[in-house]
Amino acid sequence: MKTHSRTVVSIDWDYFTGDTRGYADPCCLCQWRCAPAAPDRRHKRSRNNRAADERAERGKLQGQEKFYRLTPKHALEFNFAACLELTVDPMAKKLKGAQVIVADCHGSIYRYLNAHDIVINFDAHEDRGGTLAYPNCANWASKAADNKGVHYIWNYSSWDPKFPARRVGLVFMCLSSPYTPPKMDHHFYEMVRVVSAHAGASPKFVGLGARELEKKYKENSK
Repeated sequence: MKTHSRTVVSIDWDYFTGDTRGYADPCCLCQWRCAPAAPDRRHKRSRNNRAADERAERGKLQGQEKFYRLTPKHALEFNFAACLELTVDPMAKKLKGAQVIVADCHGSIYRYLNAHDIVINFDAHEDRGGTLAYPNCANWASKAADNKGVHYIWNYSSWDPKFPARRVGLVFMCLSSPYTPPKMDHHFYEMVRVVSAHAGASPKFVGLGARELEKKYKENSK
């Protein structure tokens, strides 16, 4: 009888922001070159794209609306405290001792998954689609289930999330920059700090753009 080797928590930043694509296309199309041993040729997100910013404000998925709030002036404001309260805090004690890995592309998780892992994924997308032969951001979950026997649990909204039942061995966090607004990146790095503190481990940055991610994380930690 097969047994699950460990519990893995996967946190995609777009779970909180909603799918706000417009800064770049999904990596199946944006030439991130996610294939193994490929060079880093990611598209850069536009930081001065007013139309994309407006789409970001309108593009919140219903499941993410708990992570936003209206200010007294009726402006929509990101509620980072709610992100921690509804996602990280309930499993904080189970994160102690976990390895923390941070990437931009969600497809980077595939190589760090062991056979028969339980993966609890907080994500605006199911990541079971895509037609590419190698694991990428769109299909890593189905590839992991088919090739490694991973048991996959998808939390697609904040309404009824599933949390780990036992101690977590690995936390994987991804920025998913083609889908998320740059103006909220500092909150992502803040969440990395919080998760790493609960785990008692320094984050390891991997995949395409890892050096850039680590640099920004250190800048945001000052």
